[in-house]
This record gives sequence, C-alpha cells and structure tokens, in this order.
Amino acid sequence: MHALAMRVDLRIPMVNSLKEKRGVLRHLQTGLRKFDVAVAEVDFQDVHRRASLGVAMVSGSSHHLERVRHSVERWLDAQPEVEVLAIEIGYLVPE
Repeated sequence: MHALAMRVDLRIPMVNSLKEKRGVLRHLQTGLRKFDVAVAEVDFQDVHRRASLGVAMVSGSSHHLERVRHSVERWLDAQPEVEVLAIEIGYLVPE
C-alpha cells in the first residue's frame, strides 16, 4: 500500500467574505474528488482570502499515486479563482 498526503496553501483574492470563500472551496473540493482523493479544509478557516486544503490518496502502486498527484496539482493550477502558494507532500512508505 502506498499513501500520500498533500497540504495545499491557497490564496483566494477575489472573495470578500467567508461565505464567498466557502463557495470557492466547495467547488474545489467537488472538483478534486473526481480524482478519487479525500479532501478537507485544514487551516485558515477564519481568514477569507486564504485556505489550506489537505488532500489524501491511497493506491497499490506508487506510479499511480504520482500520476494522480500531478493531475491534482495541474488541476489546481488551472483554477482561475485561486493561486497556489505552496504544496507540501508526505509519503507513507511501505516496509
């Protein structure tokens, strides 16, 4: 089993309230789930122009995991309503 956890720090420049931010995050979470990953907001819940998403994925193949990771990163970079500030990645390495 191979597992990967990503922390994606985002800037959301065009929102003016937490309600607008939640709408953008709902769109992102729905879009990311098409990659069969788990996703949740993990930081900056009370800041309306920042967000941090945790994305987790598990696979039997490390190659598949890397393909999904790159797809997720490309998809996030293509979203016009957010700017990706940083991505941190952690792996669970099988023994």
